[in-house]
Parts: sequence; structure tokens; C-alpha cells
Amino acid sequence: MSVSPLGRQLRLQCCDGISHFLVSFGFRSSSHIANHAINQRLYAFKQLQVENELAAEDLAGVPMVFFNVQSDDASPVREALFEQLNRMRVTVETRLLDLCAAADEVMKNHEAQSLTAAMEEVAEKLNSFLEIHPTLSARERHAYTEALTTIRNVRYASTLWAATRRSGEYSGLNVVHNIGIGAAKDARQRSERWFTSLTDYLAVLKGDEGLQLASRPIGEQAQALKFEWLMI
Repeated sequence: MSVSPLGRQLRLQCCDGISHFLVSFGFRSSSHIANHAINQRLYAFKQLQVENELAAEDLAGVPMVFFNVQSDDASPVREALFEQLNRMRVTVETRLLDLCAAADEVMKNHEAQSLTAAMEEVAEKLNSFLEIHPTLSARERHAYTEALTTIRNVRYASTLWAATRRSGEYSGLNVVHNIGIGAAKDARQRSERWFTSLTDYLAVLKGDEGLQLASRPIGEQAQALKFEWLMI
């Protein structure tokens, strides 16, 4: 008996991302009989071919249904196809209902949605600013320089000795405080350009017509930035 497949395959792609391959066959043989054993061998061979094609398209694992049009019962295949179509209808219906609900939500809260979108855009622009200005300028003087200058101006050695015995603090001489002053001056000097650039950038954002809904939060951020700068 010579058996040759006259196969054809139909791929059913459903909206929920689940695919099935229906592989149907016709047989041409001297007796026109396709027994179960021949079907199984042919199915296995065809399955290897289809699996290779699916793997090439990153679709490995997609279920397959085999059907011999001359000997197999069509009922299971028909039921499988109807079930898949019903699942597709349910999936599409669910997605449409979700889209309608989302559209209603946007229409009911369009101002809040617009404000949220504007704030997200402002956040993205500020992130871009931080990427462009990731670090402060190089240190130009050490924090202890201020303390050394103060110590050099002390007239009496006894004052220095007394301050040394009292953890750096005695009669108008506070070494720790002077180091803090030096650190503050260094921080202010190194961050001045950064604060100025950010303040100018916030002013540009506040004047952007597309970000008018977020103008108040931008202004509040600018005021907070000014306060932080004054505290340095």
C-alpha cells in the first residue's frame, strides 16, 4: 500500500493569544483505507514538521489537532474549534467591556487624568535633567580649611591648649563649628550652579503651555528648591 499525505493545515489565532493548528489529511492509496496505525505514524511525522515551523517563529508549545478526513470522527475536532471560537468571543467581549469602562473612567475624571499625565511628563523631564547633571562640581577647598584659618588667628596659645583639652571648644573657639562652616561653604559653592540650572529649568517647565495643569506643583517645587538653597 502506498500512502501519501495530501495534507493541508489551518492555523487558528485567537485574540487571547492562544493558537491551535488544525492539521487535516486526505489519503490516496490502492485500497482507500487508512488504518489507525498509519494515521498515528503520519500524525507523528507531520507533528515534527509543524513543530519545527512553529519553533522557527518562537511559537513552540502551540497545541495541535490532527484530523484524517476519511477515517477520523469530525465531532471532536468540530467541538474543539467551536470551543476555541467561543473563547475568542468571550475574550473580545471582556476586552471591549474593559475598554468601555476605561473610557467612562477617563470621561468622568478627565481633569484628574490630565493632571496625572502632566505630572508624569514633568517627572520624566526632571529625570532627564538629573541624567544630564548627575554630579556636583569638583571640591575646591576642604571643610577643615575654615577651622585652620580660625586657629591661626587665635592670639593666645593657652586658648588653643584649653580648647584641645575640651574637645575643641573653649571661650569663643569651637573647632567643630568652624569645620561645619567650612563644609557648608564648600557645599554651597559646589551646588550653586546645579541649583541655578534646576531653578531655570523649572521656570521653563512652568511656562510650557502643554504643562499648564502642572504649573502649580512646578511652582511649589521651585519654592521648595529656593528654600533648600537658602538653608545651605
